[in-house]
Parts: sequence; structure tokens; C-alpha cells
Amino acid sequence: MSHGYSVAQTARLVCTLRWTCTRLSEMLEAWAADASGHAEAAFTVDASSHAEAAFTVDASDHVATALAADASGHAEVAARLWELSRRLAAHREALDSLQPTSEAMASWRQPAVAEASLATAIDELAASTGSRERFEITTRVLVPQLLRAYATICEYGAPHCDAALISVAGALGFDLDREHLTDVAAAEATPTLRAATEAEQVLAAVGGLVAPSVLQPRDWP
Repeated sequence: MSHGYSVAQTARLVCTLRWTCTRLSEMLEAWAADASGHAEAAFTVDASSHAEAAFTVDASDHVATALAADASGHAEVAARLWELSRRLAAHREALDSLQPTSEAMASWRQPAVAEASLATAIDELAASTGSRERFEITTRVLVPQLLRAYATICEYGAPHCDAALISVAGALGFDLDREHLTDVAAAEATPTLRAATEAEQVLAAVGGLVAPSVLQPRDWP
């Protein structure tokens, strides 16, 4: 049974979570903007490009249907990524209130990554291409890992000293899980893309979105 996080351990944990939520929010926002651009482009039909297809009604209808489906897919992904980006930004704001204000913890007041290797790993994920691939990485890898981090805090935090931390982690986990259910159902209806598998491996190599040493300090019994 955990004896709870010390002030220093809480500072490091919250500092890391604030950085993670901020970085993921920024990445998803960029992905959403890109997906929106693809959706808009798919709605725009260049007459010269489809002149030959337009000579037959059937071909014209086929092209229009394909373009509409492509645009709809990009637009849906963009909407979900925008929503998750804003949600994670709100999580960052909720976590801000948990940062210890002691002068002794001044070095932990600004969000900071626990390990430089994680920043490199997320930069690698940010370079992923394809709206569907990015959506899969988000729903199958990023959100589940953040949910596990929140759950671990609730499991290992001690009520006598971590009540506020447990309360916020529980609320954020519930908030994210509730919004994630639809995405999970959609993702599970299709085979896992290689992009998601590779993203899982990239994060596993650096200990995940929130390193175990931060979630479960080594000096715990």
C-alpha cells in the first residue's frame, strides 16, 4: 500500500502531466488543422482534372461520391481532434492548481518533460502523416496511456496527503474516458493500423507518456 506522494514527487508528477497535456493538445490541434485542410480540398473539384469523368453521368456521380466520402472522413477526424485538443488544454488548466507553491519547489512551477527522450518520441509521433493514421494513434495509444496515468494516481495516491491530486486525476480520467468511448468503438470496428502499433512501440521505448518512475517513485515500498 502506498504511503502517498511527497511534495517533491507531487511537484514532479504534476509538472510532467502539465507538460504532457500541453504538448499533446498542441499536436492534436495541428493535426486537426491539417485534417480540416484536407476536408476543404476534397470538397473543391477542379473541373479540368475531372473533365473526362464528367462526360458520363455515372463517372461523374462516382467521382462526386468518392470526394464527398473523403471530405466527410477528414472533417470527422478534424472535429474529434479539435475537441480532444481543447479537452487536454482544459486538463492542463485543472492541473495547474495542483502545482506546489513552496519556494523550495520553484524549479517545478513551469511544465517540463520528465525525460528528454519523451519529448523526442512525441516529436516523432507528431511527424506521422494521414488523418486516419493520426486518429488511430490518438484513440488507440495516446488517450489510453493518459487514462492509465490518471488511474495509477488514483490507485497509488494516499487520501491523507493526496486527496486533491486523486480528486483531480479521477475527474480528468472520467472526463477523458467518457468522451473516448465513441472513438474506441469506432477504432475497434477496424483492424489496427501499423501507425498505431509503431506509435505504441515508440512510447514504450521511453517508458510511456508518463514514466513509471514518476507515477510510482522508486523509493515507495
